[in-house]
Amino acid sequence: MLVFPVHLFQQVRGAYVLGPAVALVMTLAILVMATVALMLWIVALLALGMAH
Repeated sequence: MLVFPVHLFQQVRGAYVLGPAVALVMTLAILVMATVALMLWIVALLALGMAH
């Protein structure tokens, strides 16, 4: 589970030529947004399943 966040951090840091602190903040923001999107998707699937 740690491989993806580490890879994402390195990609963000290298692609945008950022310092480690800014790259860490951006990585955390991306991970939070991805988690929210996943939770919304799961809720939508559950709602569709209950509506059927």
